[in-house]
Amino acid sequence: MSDKKFSKNILCIGAGYVGGPTMAMIAAKCPQYKVTVADINAERISAWQTENLPIYEPGLLEVVKKALPVELAAVDAAAHEAPRQHPVEDDDADHEA
Repeated sequence: MSDKKFSKNILCIGAGYVGGPTMAMIAAKCPQYKVTVADINAERISAWQTENLPIYEPGLLEVVKKALPVELAAVDAAAHEAPRQHPVEDDDADHEA
């Protein structure tokens, strides 16, 4: 992406039926926001950068074309599993409110 300053950064985990179209619409309507979409499926991420989108919604291709460049990232499966292997400990779990 360019050195453009953005007023907000938005990260979406998942480029499927909800995340992909939602982030495309936000990116198209709010160019002042930096939109990043991450997904564990590298093929899905690649498909969002073509005219053969991984999902079909009427008019979605036009929105995606307007929205690009959106930062797209494939996430390593090991990173996806890390939270399960190293859960966050809640120090307040033993304390009553």
